[in-house]
Amino acid sequence: MRVNGNHVRLNTNATMSYLSLTRDELQDLKRSVSRWVLGHERGVIQLYTDGYEISELGRYIPAKAQPMRNGQGVPTDGSSLSGRRIALWGSHGIYHDSIQQRWHWQRATLWTTVEDLYSSQYSRLVTEMLRNAGAEVVQPRGQIGDSAAMTIGESGYPRWAEAARYWLAYTGVPDSIWMDTHLRMPNHKPDDKEDAYRDDIRCRPFWVNWLSGGSSANPHEAGQHVPIDLCLALHTDGSMYPSDTLLTGTLVIYSDKGLYGETTLGDGRDRHISRGLADMVQTQLTADLRHLYTAAWPRRELKNSGYFEAKANKVPTLLLELLSHQSMADMQYGLNPAFQFDAARAIYKGIGRWLQGSNFVPAPLAPSHVALRLDDEHRCHVSWTATTDSLERKSSSWKGEW
Repeated sequence: MRVNGNHVRLNTNATMSYLSLTRDELQDLKRSVSRWVLGHERGVIQLYTDGYEISELGRYIPAKAQPMRNGQGVPTDGSSLSGRRIALWGSHGIYHDSIQQRWHWQRATLWTTVEDLYSSQYSRLVTEMLRNAGAEVVQPRGQIGDSAAMTIGESGYPRWAEAARYWLAYTGVPDSIWMDTHLRMPNHKPDDKEDAYRDDIRCRPFWVNWLSGGSSANPHEAGQHVPIDLCLALHTDGSMYPSDTLLTGTLVIYSDKGLYGETTLGDGRDRHISRGLADMVQTQLTADLRHLYTAAWPRRELKNSGYFEAKANKVPTLLLELLSHQSMADMQYGLNPAFQFDAARAIYKGIGRWLQGSNFVPAPLAPSHVALRLDDEHRCHVSWTATTDSLERKSSSWKGEW
């Protein structure tokens, strides 16, 4: 800490950067520091954490829409995500262990499911919501419901259950993206043996960079010229507390450093923009789940960490640990289909608000009391009751008759 008259500079460890502070909360914090150090609240306070003055971290949450990567401008309809392109996947998948010579899951089987399968429920729902809003969603794993993904692979499971490296191979992505990915790493060892587990984790961001290469989102890398706006890696392995009676809650992870330590994305923007994406989605998730299910739903860290899925991408990226599938307390909610829908809708809304800012209006909830009536002239009338979205002050709705 340094004090110069009324000016105070206080350095903290990175843990403070994990907090999402509103403007009022930040001002209260600085007033508290001023009282503690100077004995009054009139000090000029600078708080540094993780290499940033703490006020700088909040500026990555947009008040208006993020610019379109393809230069087309922002859609005028607040509910539309037309023209947006999003890369999205659910956690892991079954893979072949070359040492044990067998196929198995990447995560343990707990509470009637395994993360490799369970996260696909959320990725399917979020994908459907984003596509219904007009966005293009691409995935490196097969999706439940796609005819090709429902076919049985080598492992005896449907292809949507397989790890990403197998789906990418199946769909014709070059093997340089999904095989022997250690060759793309800094200081790699050429004699490293094949490791399907490692290749699966690494192939996902390599695939995003290959897709976006040559586009406005990643112009300096060769690729398929697809301007990806953001990437979401959806997990449910959010650690575990000693007691199963305690909720674990929602953790979000981003990285302000790239694979080679670079501080900018492929289009030259500060990599810290991913923090704004992470903050927006976590804020929406925890607010909705607290309102609909329990006020005790924990908001965990907003963590800057070098997880591979977070650091290797050249586009804004969020690694979301929605809950802990290892926790019985979390899974008492997480096995409820209504919870899965509401959590997915919150993720969709958080992404929409990050992309569209205050312009964004969520799609209406599905109507109820749907009925058909034939009149005397054999015309069919369809009627329904609109479902009010209690979480939204401003939302669209379906008209009541057609």
